[in-house]
Amino acid sequence: MGPNFSDLEPAINQANNEITSVEQWKILEDAQTTSTALIQDSTFYQMAVNDEMNEKFDEVLTGNYTSTGDGGTGDSGLEGAAPVQNDTLPDGRDVVVYGSPDGYADFNHQQGDNDLGFKEDCGLCSSQDVLNQFGVQVDENDIVHHAVDNNECYTNPNDASQSGQTTADWQAQVMSDYGVPAHVENGGSLDDLAQNVQDGHGTIIEVNAGILWNDANSYGDGNSNHAITVTGVVRDPETNQIQGFYVNDSGDGQAAKFVDAATMQQMWADVGGQSVVTDATH
Repeated sequence: MGPNFSDLEPAINQANNEITSVEQWKILEDAQTTSTALIQDSTFYQMAVNDEMNEKFDEVLTGNYTSTGDGGTGDSGLEGAAPVQNDTLPDGRDVVVYGSPDGYADFNHQQGDNDLGFKEDCGLCSSQDVLNQFGVQVDENDIVHHAVDNNECYTNPNDASQSGQTTADWQAQVMSDYGVPAHVENGGSLDDLAQNVQDGHGTIIEVNAGILWNDANSYGDGNSNHAITVTGVVRDPETNQIQGFYVNDSGDGQAAKFVDAATMQQMWADVGGQSVVTDATH
């Protein structure tokens, strides 16, 4: 869900369809465009506006909008916009978080929970994580067997514990096989990553585990050697600068783990900036 529009109660000028600022909210683009940006305390938030919502934009903002095309579910129509909430980091900084790090925390677990004994299946666990986010009820064992049956992971016939590794292309294919189409993006920046998460896309990134865990034994050759999911973007409420990201990491089993922007740059963007992004949004 997006912000609570019922708190805004904006004044609507019916003559020119302009929406006046209320408190610290303001419209940056005309309500008739397909993408309307809202600002609260200099914090960026995006919202997709369909044709029906354009016609009833005042109802959208006051929280009284119910789509007639949602089958009676009362869907807000704000599809593709990540939730936004205020938060405080462990160091005391006040921040704004885009995404659902707490909501998606339950979809993460320590990898290796499969009856084939695969221990290197971080990409498959990340794929399971994202599929669960989209309501696909599969567990690690399901995903591992599917990948083996469809030649979508590496297997070591001499050591099952060294099996389960995947490429980004395989991760995208696994999710697509389960009805959540995804694609691979290369050379991404922190801004690109943040935009994907803020737009509501499920996102896996290929990172260097040694940098992520501050563990020289996991550094390898310095390239990407681990996959995790990104569940939230953390921004400064005054400057809107990216402070970091929340991730789910099956490698150590930690969910909703904060990774600062500098570390994310080093462990992801600097080693190729590769990500697997769902075509659909939450």
